[in-house]
Amino acid sequence: AAGKRTSAPPHTDKQDVVVVQSTGRKHWRVYSPTDPAVKPQADIFARGKGDDSLPLYSLESEDSSSQLLLETDLNPGDVLFVPAGFPHTTGTA
Repeated sequence: AAGKRTSAPPHTDKQDVVVVQSTGRKHWRVYSPTDPAVKPQADIFARGKGDDSLPLYSLESEDSSSQLLLETDLNPGDVLFVPAGFPHTTGTA
């Protein structure tokens, strides 16, 4: 994914994620969970997957219920924990 701004579009996972950066660098953004009332039919643990859309602008707009909690670059040896249901996206650093 070298040279791409986003290598993994915004999404949530059903499980906690532990990332260990082994080589290279990766840029991470982690957001607070979205308000389930905004899209009640959506699975909060599978946002941005399958038929569900979770565009980056919806997380970053001023009227979003989600807030950017962490923006960082991981380098070799760094570890990151992302709780289940927290939207996140990655890109090349």
